[in-house]
Amino acid sequence: MRVNPAQRTAMLRRVCERLEEGLSLARACTAEVKVRRTGAEESLKPATFMLWMRRYGVDGKPSKSSRLLSPTQARLGGSRDTSTLGGVGTSFNASIRTRLLADFDIHHGIELWYCSSSPTAWLSDSGRVASEVVASNLRSLAEIRREVERHGDPQYGEAVDANDAATRAREAFPWLPEAIKRKRSKVAKRAEARDITDGAASESDSPPTNSADAASGNTTPTDAT
Repeated sequence: MRVNPAQRTAMLRRVCERLEEGLSLARACTAEVKVRRTGAEESLKPATFMLWMRRYGVDGKPSKSSRLLSPTQARLGGSRDTSTLGGVGTSFNASIRTRLLADFDIHHGIELWYCSSSPTAWLSDSGRVASEVVASNLRSLAEIRREVERHGDPQYGEAVDANDAATRAREAFPWLPEAIKRKRSKVAKRAEARDITDGAASESDSPPTNSADAASGNTTPTDAT
């Protein structure tokens, strides 16, 4: 698919707008169709979109994150600590490295997890590596920030700062929106309009108040006789 810079920027902006609405990257890219010179139609491939975003960026600010572990995985922070493991009489000190990792899927968004490893100590049934999932199906930086803060400290080490994690996620996955724009459903809009209409009707049905009585504080009905 060959496009000029202006076309490329326009396509990137439209896809990013769909991502802000909560669409998956796969669905957001499918809507971008380009007619090839042969006449065949071809949708924008998610891999092409990710490459363009990292190379060019929507605003001409390409991402050059050194925290990428693969095209779809990044390190969002971590620490290296010495922890005391074992029981009474068998305790020992072990060096443990803990990292917060993010894995991006074009259909389901970001999955976050802490991965701890030690060269000398067994941390889980699977050996010297232990992992714990923080959250999954995340589609925005705000969600990443919230879930990292909500999860707290991992089993080994200290939690990664939530703001730092969001900043590094922006560098690694520059197409992630700051937040998802939640659209109210038609049912909610109709219910809100109905409440406004009912409220106005109830006010119009209220009996009129004599202005003189209201001014004097007398609201007792007058005797017609």
